[in-house]
Amino acid sequence: MAGKGGQGSGGSGDLYLTIKVGTDPHFTREGDDIVVERQVRFTDAALGASLDVPTPEGTKRIKVPAGIQPGTKIRLKGLGFPHMGKTGRGNLYVRIGVTVPESLTAEQKGLLEELHRAGL
Repeated sequence: MAGKGGQGSGGSGDLYLTIKVGTDPHFTREGDDIVVERQVRFTDAALGASLDVPTPEGTKRIKVPAGIQPGTKIRLKGLGFPHMGKTGRGNLYVRIGVTVPESLTAEQKGLLEELHRAGL
């Protein structure tokens, strides 16, 4: 900021600011876009589901389509950061991860084996 610094022999100096943007536990910034990671059960990935996700404007419910693949991003248009020097905003993307259970009951294992035999 020109002329807003400390007083020197030649008058007021310039003021320089260093701004550091902290991290957020929910969001990652990619340019003007925001990415949030969400995990779904593999049955929800296969069959589809509804999912509540945080946004800068509060929680939104999205539909996870049946057959979604891990790493797929679902776009929520216009919920990112404002574009610098332009109108409009970036997007918010929900990157889907699939949770695979670490242990199964005998019944769950039997059902999955049955699905496997059926070609899934």
